[in-house]
Amino acid sequence: MTAAAVADAATPVGLRLDGVGVSYGRAAVVAGVTTPRLDGGTVVALIGPNGSGKSTLMKRIAGLVPG
Repeated sequence: MTAAAVADAATPVGLRLDGVGVSYGRAAVVAGVTTPRLDGGTVVALIGPNGSGKSTLMKRIAGLVPG
């Protein structure tokens, strides 16, 4: 389960999520989020209903909450 910045010669910065999740205590609030590589400079939207874990996922990517 990783949220990792990835780089190669063609594109200097990117992000790919592989099985990312967040739990608060025993409750898994976000589970198994996987994305294709998101290249730097690309506009991406994270959409969903209220309470679906969008902010929690962003906090996990930023390293503000543990997995």
